[in-house]
Formats: sequence, structure tokens, C-alpha cells
Amino acid sequence: MSLPTAPLTVPLRIETDRLILRVPEEADMAAFGRFGADEAAMRFLGGTMLPEKGGWRGLVGALGHWTLRGFGFYSVIEKNTGAWVGRIGFLYPDTWPCLELGWGLLSPYWGKGYAPEAALAVRAHRPAGQRLISCIDPQNIPSQRVAEKLGCQPKEALTLYGTFRCIAWDHPPA
Repeated sequence: MSLPTAPLTVPLRIETDRLILRVPEEADMAAFGRFGADEAAMRFLGGTMLPEKGGWRGLVGALGHWTLRGFGFYSVIEKNTGAWVGRIGFLYPDTWPCLELGWGLLSPYWGKGYAPEAALAVRAHRPAGQRLISCIDPQNIPSQRVAEKLGCQPKEALTLYGTFRCIAWDHPPA
């Protein structure tokens, strides 16, 4: 596995009209736990966990990716309420074929346009000329709709970690 060929330098904080995207912090642990226990949100992301286990695993996984790669999932915060609504950012796990832009929101925040809004803000910081994908379960229609709003096209089928079957959706070139 090789990291992106062009340097990936991302800000630690990004703001959109309605959202704040920032590096996760320890205070987000309970929110990561709620995310991990949200059946609808986790349906295509490996299944639910007890909130106390999901909170720790989600938070340290997100922070570990930032530490190892210098980028990762942002905590997505709703500006007008301060609520943690999900996580969105770049991923490059050790077995992925290229850089991914991934998203996941707590189900009460679906349908508000937050995922495409945040994804576009993050995507603006990707390296030019680098392939960028989003790995989406073939049955995950809501995420496919987000990908379509981002101008992505479905490409090849992948099996990641030996069991996760998905479609790699290519993002338009930078």
C-alpha cells in the first residue's frame, strides 16, 4: 500500500454554512457511541455496538487514523445547535486501493443535505490528479444518493478486509 502520491494536507477545522468539521476529541466519545449504536446508521458499516464500546472504538480509530496518516474523519457539528451529527473525512486503511472519502451521520440528521455539504468541503482538500473513491455497499441507497449528488460514478466492485463487499464510486477529477 502506498499513500497518496501528492501530499494530502488538510485543515484541522473546516466550516460550511451550517456545519463545523473538526478533528475528533475526547469529548466526542459519547457521540461516537451513539453513532455505533444507531441501527440505521450502522446497517452498512459493520453492525451496531454497545454505546460504551462503540464510543471508544470509533474515537480511537478516528484519532489513530489522524495520527498515522495526518488526515481522517472529522467530527461533524451542527452550527446552530452544537450537536455532533456524524463523521466525514478521508480514509486510507492499509488494504484500500486508493484514497477514500467516507461519511456517516446519525440517522436523525439524514435528509438535511449535511453529508454532501460536508463531503464537498472535505473533498476540496484532496490532492489534484489523485483517484478518490467512496466505498458503498450495493444495497446502501441513501449513500449512493449522496455519491450521485457529489457527481460520483459507480465503477468496480471491491471486497475489502476479505468480507466487506462494496462498489467503488469514483469522484470527479480534481
